[in-house]
Amino acid sequence: MKGRQTGFTLFEFLVAASILAIFAGLLLNRLHYYQEAAEKTAMEVTYQSMQSGLRYEIARALMAGREIDYQHLAHENPMNWLEQKPPNYLGEFRRNGEGLARGAWYFDTVKRELVYLPALDGHFVPDSEGQSRVRYHVELLARQGGSDFVTARLKVVEAYTWF
Repeated sequence: MKGRQTGFTLFEFLVAASILAIFAGLLLNRLHYYQEAAEKTAMEVTYQSMQSGLRYEIARALMAGREIDYQHLAHENPMNWLEQKPPNYLGEFRRNGEGLARGAWYFDTVKRELVYLPALDGHFVPDSEGQSRVRYHVELLARQGGSDFVTARLKVVEAYTWF
């Protein structure tokens, strides 16, 4: 009497390995998607923190009874309004972000813009110049029909699409 063979045949092993490879590929694809979504969220939270910092600077001047120098705010680096700069802030540069690390912020001292360079840009639509970046600047808001500045806000220079 012949003994029965136990274990996997080569065909069964290949089928099981193929199924595992498909699941691993799907998992890695989803993981990459969620990492990119998390990067976008972190960028937007940093932006909201700078927006709050700007409001704080205006309120602090008003409470001290000082006149607010809106022109100065419009040229200031928004990262200076944060109590602590994010670890992915590279500093101030006089160039267009070429050669800088991705997934980081920098301040363009020539254009007076705060720029974020996405690290994961699979779902990011490049700007009108073909670059993957989000740019912000301080916009001065005036009274309706008047020339006196009332307040300022941090605004996106060019609308972006990310997801």
